[in-house]
Amino acid sequence: MKKHSFFLIIFLFTFSAIFAQDEDMDGAPLTVEKAFKKMFPKAEMAGWELDEDDNWEASFKMAGKKQSASFTEDGEWIETETVISQKEIPQMVLASLNKNYPKHKITAAELVENSDGKWYEVEFDRGGSKYEVMFDAKGEIVNEEAEEEAEVDYEIEDEDFDEDMD
Repeated sequence: MKKHSFFLIIFLFTFSAIFAQDEDMDGAPLTVEKAFKKMFPKAEMAGWELDEDDNWEASFKMAGKKQSASFTEDGEWIETETVISQKEIPQMVLASLNKNYPKHKITAAELVENSDGKWYEVEFDRGGSKYEVMFDAKGEIVNEEAEEEAEVDYEIEDEDFDEDMD
């Protein structure tokens, strides 16, 4: 019995050492950390989170903007989301929002970038319901979700979307 316990302890220590080499102190694999640092060398890191698709999402701040970037466990970049103010939403997107969703109140906005391009994700209240709508740069609606299905990344409380969002 002592032999089994000894081998079990050796196995656990060996496994722990191997596992610790593949991950940093925050829990993201080193390949992901390296990819992130290469892509965002000036980022002020806030933390890592493993999402429901088993991708790693970094929350950080860069150039005064709150951002998140997602990577596969192999370090392949998936997308970056940057919190933006209402002033930064393109006029064509705002025009489409006003036309398709009159009497809305914007609560958050993000610029979403991936290998396919750029989109604007706008979260808003309208008629007692919450929406999350994705627009392309021309104002075309790409995707729409009711808030019950959507997850809010950042909530913006200032009505006029001040540039300082700390």
